[in-house]
Amino acid sequence: MQAWLENETFVFYLKMLICLCIMYIPFIGKYIRLLDTIFHEGGHVLCALLLRCRINKVNLFSNLAGDTRIVSSKGKTFFIALAGYPTSALAAFIAFAAISWNYSQYFIIALCVILLLFLIFYIRNGFGIFWSITFIALNAYMLYKNMPQLTDYVCQIYAFIIFIESIVAVCQLFILSLRNPRQAGDATVLADITHIPAIVHALIFLAVNFTINIYTIKCFFPLGNLIPFF
Repeated sequence: MQAWLENETFVFYLKMLICLCIMYIPFIGKYIRLLDTIFHEGGHVLCALLLRCRINKVNLFSNLAGDTRIVSSKGKTFFIALAGYPTSALAAFIAFAAISWNYSQYFIIALCVILLLFLIFYIRNGFGIFWSITFIALNAYMLYKNMPQLTDYVCQIYAFIIFIESIVAVCQLFILSLRNPRQAGDATVLADITHIPAIVHALIFLAVNFTINIYTIKCFFPLGNLIPFF
């Protein structure tokens, strides 16, 4: 067993498996998985800001759902709706890059700053405010206590969970677009704008996220160089 624990590849994928288990622990799992939701909604917000749209509020819910209320034209709404899912996949890439470059502390600082800005300007529902305050407080306390090894472990947990959740979420969207296309979130919004079925948009999200996910594996996962493309 000692030999296995000294194997970096084995330890890496063991950590990933542990994070997968953590994701489905009652309360704790959903608490951490909301990271993916905040990046998803952050993608909508960033796109809306770039397009100079008015952002009314962002809601975060305990069931991992998010809701960004934006006032925009149909054309701008198209691009805003496109931005959510790829942003969460990109966030996972950035998290693994930060770990690879020994910037775990800076990633968590940036995460707290972004979340604080969201809390000040956009998040307005009770659960969203509670989650944001407690998440910022816990991470700020860890940074204040200056525990670099713990910070690295926590950043790895965040990276794995954002990565896994970015895959799970887009797969759930695909299934939902098949079963109930009128309730398929961003895919439904895009379907209403383009008059192209929600399933087509879900497939596009699936393809884009999987492309980013595979590139993340290629760059930062042990044995990722075995992937024959990219």
